[in-house]
Amino acid sequence: PFCFEVISPAGSALLQASAQHEMAEWMQVIQNGTAACLGSLGVRASAREEEAALPVVREVAGNGACADCGAPAPTWASINLGVTLC
Repeated sequence: PFCFEVISPAGSALLQASAQHEMAEWMQVIQNGTAACLGSLGVRASAREEEAALPVVREVAGNGACADCGAPAPTWASINLGVTLC
């Protein structure tokens, strides 16, 4: 009953844990891995790197509009929430 979905530009996977704490641990590992790939664990990306990453993030289905208000071309991406925002 503890299901969660991992969505990436390459596809998605539906995963199931046997307990809530196991699901939370998996989610933490996935978030840490994503942050490490984006260089945000202790090392902040340069402004140029951030500017270059945003168009790539916007190309992912559903990221072309702000998750909060629906405005086009959001300027910020939340790794933890997996959304783009104004």
